[in-house]
Amino acid sequence: MPRFLLGQEYWGETGSEKMRQLLQGAREVNWRTALQRYVGGQPISQHLLSPVRADLLHAMPWDRIRDVLDVGAGMGFMSCDMALYADSVVALEAVPQRAEFVQIRARQDNLRVFPIIASAMAMPFPDESFDLITLNGVFEYIGLWGDGDPKQLQEKFLISALRLLRPGGYLYVGIETRYATSAFLGARDHSGLAFTSLMPRALADLYCRLRARPFYGAEHVVRGYRTYTYTPSQYRKMFLRAGYRKVFVQGVFDGYNRQRVLYDINDHAGRKAVLSRVNPPASMAGVLRRALTENRLTYRTLEGEVVILAQKDSVAVGKGPMLWSEVLAPNRTVVQLNVPYKTLGILCSGGFPVEVLEVEKKGHEDAKERQERSFKILQTLQQQLAPEVSGLSMRWPVPMGTQKIAGRIYRRYEYIQGQSLSTLLLPKHYDHRTVSQLISRMIVAYVSFCGRLSNIVGSRDDQSSWTAIEKQLEDIEVSDDFHRDFRAAVDAARAAGWRLSAVHGDFTAGNLIVTPSGDFVLVDWEHFLAAYPIGADLLRFLQDALLESARLPIRVGRRFRHHLRQVVNAALENCGYSPRDYHHLHALYIGHQIAALGGDSRAYAPLIEAYRAGHRLLGDDLDDA
Repeated sequence: MPRFLLGQEYWGETGSEKMRQLLQGAREVNWRTALQRYVGGQPISQHLLSPVRADLLHAMPWDRIRDVLDVGAGMGFMSCDMALYADSVVALEAVPQRAEFVQIRARQDNLRVFPIIASAMAMPFPDESFDLITLNGVFEYIGLWGDGDPKQLQEKFLISALRLLRPGGYLYVGIETRYATSAFLGARDHSGLAFTSLMPRALADLYCRLRARPFYGAEHVVRGYRTYTYTPSQYRKMFLRAGYRKVFVQGVFDGYNRQRVLYDINDHAGRKAVLSRVNPPASMAGVLRRALTENRLTYRTLEGEVVILAQKDSVAVGKGPMLWSEVLAPNRTVVQLNVPYKTLGILCSGGFPVEVLEVEKKGHEDAKERQERSFKILQTLQQQLAPEVSGLSMRWPVPMGTQKIAGRIYRRYEYIQGQSLSTLLLPKHYDHRTVSQLISRMIVAYVSFCGRLSNIVGSRDDQSSWTAIEKQLEDIEVSDDFHRDFRAAVDAARAAGWRLSAVHGDFTAGNLIVTPSGDFVLVDWEHFLAAYPIGADLLRFLQDALLESARLPIRVGRRFRHHLRQVVNAALENCGYSPRDYHHLHALYIGHQIAALGGDSRAYAPLIEAYRAGHRLLGDDLDDA
């Protein structure tokens, strides 16, 4: 491993002894297994294994990015994801233990990531070496890497990074802001103390010298205040002064390390529209907080974390598009939504979402196959049922073709206006009479809808279908007790002659949208099955709705759950199932979900836990499920 720096003493994500054990374990077994074994309950494990990370990168224009430099690469949080797209990624890290972990990861996953031990203030590369330079949670620490004014050190770094970029290249920075709402509420700054980002710099410096706390993540004390952050507009001006041609500041929810939603910091309408769906207020307190922090006058300043994408000038006219350039136009914006296996672009016109652009994340080929398959299925349904769609009790988002963006093929769908059922189950939005009526209509509509789909896709309840189901369940890597339950469920189903039906495969409160006119639209069709017991999907909905209702007041929640069970029990009975079948249906639902998740144990671990605890799912004790 190239070493341009002796390397600083280890500090940070976990204790020194745990890090030693982690490295040793990673050499002997897979690095993921080592993380779970040695630091499984610590934030670093959740950080590196989370299915949603610094996901702006999945929408980058990779058709023109070949070589990447990841500054302050840590343990490969971004480096290894970017290596799925780029020709090569140089992971610059000052801490030898972190760099070694990156090396182990890259070797085991066969990635072109090349860690080096070096200082970001003396980067050992010739001019114009990279198409993209990234710093995630690093820029604020630059003041610790030299003497003098921290702001001047940060500006010096921006200029040196500009020198290393090729014409049209990009600089990515994920960072906190100076006046975030959390700072006013007493959250610790990178200084290790509260409120320091809000103070004048000189006062913050004096305060830090007097209090002398270790800065965030460190095992030693730094004298004074040196971890400078800025407002979104100040970041933009700083990058422009350093010589970058274009600077785009993206607001981000939940944060730059878990980028569920990204939006242009100036797109208040698009931001509000998507966040109201993704993160609706659960209570009146949430409504009041949003009124104070997310109104048009203050939200830019109070935005907690941002992602900045800056571009170096290009000598070629028109070269070097920015994010989503192919679909942007006057009065059009794109809000990026990231979920575990795919990235969505919510295309807004005049601030109103009108279209969804969908693409799989690299490294998830099984997800790509599921998405392409579901897209074709919905195209078929749209073509064959188009004359009667308006009369259906339930429908799907209309597929609208494909579009090439930054060299990748995105699938296009209509955006469904309305609220998800999971939103309607939050205390702020819940109305028992309305929701009870919706649940009753919804379950009946779903059973009828699946029957209509079965006629289209040609579902058959014959021996070959059960054989395929049995084979799918046998191939799942789970413990023997699960396989025994799967086999028992299939045997019982065959003996009872259960009918098979086309099913959505992931029938949940979050995937059911209620439109303003009261219609039902099912989204996320990637787990669709042409032949499966419909009772398994009904139990899927029941368990999910029970969990979604957990935040309701006790009496209100008990009343809702009682009604929910009555409705689902009635539907199961009408479909020919008896209470003794419920355990088998539950096993089949869990088996399909695990299989659909492609063997990713991190994703289906909660399903297994819920299954082990869920045998009383339809029991009499309403608050134990």
